[in-house]
Amino acid sequence: NTLTEQEFIQHMEDFSNLVNGKPVIFISHVNARGGDGNSLYARELTDRYIQKGAQKLGQHFFRPGDLFIKHAQEEVLVSRADINHYAENFMPKVGEAILSIVRKIL
Repeated sequence: NTLTEQEFIQHMEDFSNLVNGKPVIFISHVNARGGDGNSLYARELTDRYIQKGAQKLGQHFFRPGDLFIKHAQEEVLVSRADINHYAENFMPKVGEAILSIVRKIL
């Protein structure tokens, strides 16, 4: 069951309302390339929805895929076959990227 952009953003708004006006960092899924070398459309779509929703709601957005600009996918992820998990030695870089957003909020 696929959500429309409007439904997706509504869920984001519902979540934001649960924290009573506190800042939220919405984090998209890693838009890694699949085993065939192509990007995954569903992840691209989700990324766009999350970015749009965060902007509309005045919340914060983090796109882990931006880390691919500075680092090769093979360095960021466990393996080419597992595009859902960060490599153990890369997790601190992801954490630092998120912490930098938190520091800006505070």
